[in-house]
Amino acid sequence: MKRQILTYVAGIAIACATVSSVSAVGSGLPFLVAETQIAGAKPHVLVANSMDFTYHSCVDFTQQFRFRESGYFWVSSFQDVDSEVDSQINYIEPNGYRIYGIYRYQAQQVGGAQATPSGVRLNYVPVMGPMAQSIELFLDVQQDTVLDPNSCPGGAIVAGGADDLPLGSGTALAAGEKSETSGLASGDLEIVFGNWAFSAFGQMVFVNANFNYLVFNANITDLNGGALNADHLTEGSGNLFWLNDLPWN
Repeated sequence: MKRQILTYVAGIAIACATVSSVSAVGSGLPFLVAETQIAGAKPHVLVANSMDFTYHSCVDFTQQFRFRESGYFWVSSFQDVDSEVDSQINYIEPNGYRIYGIYRYQAQQVGGAQATPSGVRLNYVPVMGPMAQSIELFLDVQQDTVLDPNSCPGGAIVAGGADDLPLGSGTALAAGEKSETSGLASGDLEIVFGNWAFSAFGQMVFVNANFNYLVFNANITDLNGGALNADHLTEGSGNLFWLNDLPWN
């Protein structure tokens, strides 16, 4: 089995080098995923540069202009420079698996309300505070984990998580911005988590696991009836990708 993995990796490393200079979806660095290492999955290694996800979060205002956000996301697919990459993620057969994440941070409003064509916009930047910021990735081999979209703080594992395997985590805020609107477009969010570290198992699955930052880049689809500058639940979609250097450094 190990020889088979190395054969896959050797071939895909060439592909990885080929796309490394190409702007990726979200400008992420290429990475290898050895699905061979996942119990029950068929032998397969893929090369991608980002992961798409859907997410749910709780936005809890602790002061008038400051909130704590915590939530979770399910990875829906792997992406390369121009398309979705074939994988066994979210596959209904026994070889399928899921990847999910839990994140938290807090933010402070910057400036005042800005007019939009259909409402107003509030802008925020992440800040340090009593709630430690973090993002964590997990592998759900049995595809049976249940997360609570209505808990506040969000992202609580309510069932099926005992056998899930940590893939990695980041515990520092490198940069970020968020905007929320009361109009047709509900807003967007990008948080750059630093101090990224893969777990031992994560290093086996993500073969070339050597990155410094994980970027959480999302669009807000709905505030679920919530008002700006007040507690609400959000949901949306986005993509994750890794970087070794920040573009503005």
